[in-house]
Amino acid sequence: PTLALVPARVINNSLRDVDNYLTLNVGSADGVQPDRGVISAGGVVGKVQAVSAHYARVASVLHSKLQIAARLKHNGTIGSVGWPEGTDFSHAMLDYIPRQTKPIVGDSVVTSGYSSVFPAGVFIGTVESVTTEPNKNFSTVKLRLGVDFSRLTYVYVVPTPPRAERDSLEQHTGELPASVQKAAQAAKGGPKP
Repeated sequence: PTLALVPARVINNSLRDVDNYLTLNVGSADGVQPDRGVISAGGVVGKVQAVSAHYARVASVLHSKLQIAARLKHNGTIGSVGWPEGTDFSHAMLDYIPRQTKPIVGDSVVTSGYSSVFPAGVFIGTVESVTTEPNKNFSTVKLRLGVDFSRLTYVYVVPTPPRAERDSLEQHTGELPASVQKAAQAAKGGPKP
């Protein structure tokens, strides 16, 4: 079954702290859960941190500890969007972009889909400047965010697929089936199968 976006109104919003939050007028009674993405018409807004029956607290993109798996739209290079302390509320940084990638000013940055918080392709921002220092492996990429946090009123909470199946698969990836493990132990002189 397809899950629908949950519309919400922003009823509190901090902009000038090191870790900024939003409060939404929806909560667990509306189907909202922690670790869900929050978006607006302008793009990525943040991630639900906590919920009560009728309210949700969201760590906005303007939070020093929130990292968003992202990619450059023109060539698919994967990076991570964060908001370093001292950055204004219109900008963020795209980190871990190899210097040889040569990001283009004006390129779109979107979610990568590598996390279960946001689907792939949600707009985050536009590359505003690129700095590459000779002794560094990664470029410094400054983004202009798509969301105007100073005027944010309406948002949507993104439904996420069940995490248990994905988490289980990713935890067991790389493990050999028990029968293969026993055979490998026997070959090394360990316990017999």
